[in-house]
Amino acid sequence: MANTQINQLPLYTGNTNGVYLVMNNSGETTTYKVTKETLIGSINSKDNLAYFNSSTNQITGSFITHLSNSGNTLGLGTTAYSISSPERLMVDNGNYNIATFQTSQQETYAEVNIKNFGSGSNSSADLVIWNDVSTESSSFVDLGINSSNYSAGNVGFGGDGYLFNQTNDMYVGSTGIGNHGHLHLFGGNMWNSSSISIYNDGTIGFGTDVLDNNANTIPASGFTYEFRGDTKFDDDVNISGSLTNTSYVVLSQVSGSLNFTNDADAATGGVPLGGLYRNGNFIMIRMS
Repeated sequence: MANTQINQLPLYTGNTNGVYLVMNNSGETTTYKVTKETLIGSINSKDNLAYFNSSTNQITGSFITHLSNSGNTLGLGTTAYSISSPERLMVDNGNYNIATFQTSQQETYAEVNIKNFGSGSNSSADLVIWNDVSTESSSFVDLGINSSNYSAGNVGFGGDGYLFNQTNDMYVGSTGIGNHGHLHLFGGNMWNSSSISIYNDGTIGFGTDVLDNNANTIPASGFTYEFRGDTKFDDDVNISGSLTNTSYVVLSQVSGSLNFTNDADAATGGVPLGGLYRNGNFIMIRMS
């Protein structure tokens, strides 16, 4: 701290109890308090941590803290800590929100980081949310990322991220209505052409998404499920109701008679509309 003249010190306007230095000459009549401010003290067997008011350059108050776990855990409103995995910071919010993270207005992102520098086969960094019956092994939600060398086999591989509910159901979606409220799943940074889209009217589209980001994205066919692009089924398909299309429908690979190259040949060969015929190793439905 640089040398400061006494008349350049901030005026003290706090509690009048204490020791004072009074300037008696005609040019220095201001009273300054000279006393020791306690940054951390003990009140009713609780530690008292002071806070500083930058606008008045004064220590203006304090709040109750607790040092527990042999001084290794700082508690705000609580002395509790985990015996098996003791925390560095414990917060009991009481009637208040636990925390609010804010940043000044700036043309970039604001973020909260949880970083585990461990690179071992069992290392990860996680945000874990508990409810009233949660334990270390059940009833929690986990959002995390594995270390680069992770191989423990719980969820994912090295560097993989994950979100899951241990024990109970998991809901992921959007409660928006109107032009929004859709849920899009994508890979390969193809966010503008999602592989699976669940729309706010209950429609599920596979390969139907377009770069529109509004209700026009919803397929207009009226079907609950819509597939766009070639579709392959590796097992049995059970259809309850009618199967309609304007082109060929491939059901499975078979062998047999009534082998035709297209609907026209099948019609000439006596296959009725909607009837089955063979095209090489495929069963076809005559649609025209």
